Amino acid sequence: MKKTINFKLIEEFRIREGLSIAKFCQLSNISYSTYKTISKGSLHIKLTYFFKIAKYMKVKIEDLLK
Repeated sequence: MKKTINFKLIEEFRIREGLSIAKFCQLSNISYSTYKTISKGSLHIKLTYFFKIAKYMKVKIEDLLK
């Protein structure tokens, strides 16, 4: 089974917190281009970005994968 990024979880979190894409990127310490890559469901990003997003959202890395 191929794993993909659970972008819906990220997007719901961003909207619930009232954050723009730019503010979310700034607070989670990722670039806008990385955010766009994630939004396409691509797993071709550095593992550290998963850690940064999970840390900011206070979720487990497994939660970011579906």
